[in-house]
Amino acid sequence: KQERAALLVNYAQESLNLTAQIEEYIKKNNLQKVKIYYAQGSDGLATECEGSWHATLIERAGAQNVHKCSEDPNAKSFGRVKISFEQLIKYDPDVILIYEKELFDKIYGDPKWQLLGAVKNKKAYYIPREPFSWFDRPPSFMRFLGLKWLINLAYPEAFKFDMVRETREFYKLFLDLELTDAQIYKILGLEFSGEELEITALNSLSNAGPSELSYCDSEKNAKFIEGSKAGAILVASNLKELVGAQSRAVV
Repeated sequence: KQERAALLVNYAQESLNLTAQIEEYIKKNNLQKVKIYYAQGSDGLATECEGSWHATLIERAGAQNVHKCSEDPNAKSFGRVKISFEQLIKYDPDVILIYEKELFDKIYGDPKWQLLGAVKNKKAYYIPREPFSWFDRPPSFMRFLGLKWLINLAYPEAFKFDMVRETREFYKLFLDLELTDAQIYKILGLEFSGEELEITALNSLSNAGPSELSYCDSEKNAKFIEGSKAGAILVASNLKELVGAQSRAVV
């Protein structure tokens, strides 16, 4: 028990240390902080103030919460502050994090939300919530994994986390669960978010070992198949002509 406790504490500390590392990465590369909007409620117009403990992962990930409300200190405690869509347009976030599945299911087909660059650029993401939210409500140890997930969205080149592998290892360590690839894809919402899937696919191709299964589902990642060390690679059927007769690529 003490050995496992030490492993959990070490994982937690390593995750928390990522904040200093990502801040150094931003400074070293002279980057503008990614602007993030946290959308709650079925209409997406309830959010959290900068500094709210509900949205603490935004700042821990080296990003900027677009909603400031220093004039209302109580809002930081209670959360779910209502804003107008006009205000959201003015914020023009780079990334939108979505708490409600109802909103996520309609956001890419809604003409109004298409006015936002984050939606146009396919950077609106449904927050994983198995077994409960990785981000907020309830705040929990899932935030340690959620921090990696969020950094990977905001600054994909910083650490190049393979979120499929990270999810598998986290669930085994903290929950003693052996997840299948299909279960992990469902948790991460890979079937919904093309941008995140391409990032993850690239990292998986780069990191998978000879005894592991990898995958490639986008044309821009197909060029990495040849250099991958994966034992076998699942390839989307529409990429069949691009991968040729490579023995490890299963279409």
